[in-house]
Amino acid sequence: MSSNPVIGPQSQVEEGKSGKNKSKRTAKEISEDLDLERKKMKILKGGVANVKICIVCKVAYNSDAVYRQHMAGRKHMKKLATSNAG
Repeated sequence: MSSNPVIGPQSQVEEGKSGKNKSKRTAKEISEDLDLERKKMKILKGGVANVKICIVCKVAYNSDAVYRQHMAGRKHMKKLATSNAG
């Protein structure tokens, strides 16, 4: 039996300098992750066996070709650069 009574997605928590817990993830980030999971499940229900996901842009693809185009695209590269900088 688990010692953690919480069921469902949980945010990561770190202890700050003041001794109070600070959540690392915002509600928006958690919501985006759940939305991405819903997109993935919708694609899988459509009969596609292999789903490609871009975690940086929070999008899911059912085609390798479209996924590769996305990964080489300007918008993805810009988001990737800003996520690595911050």
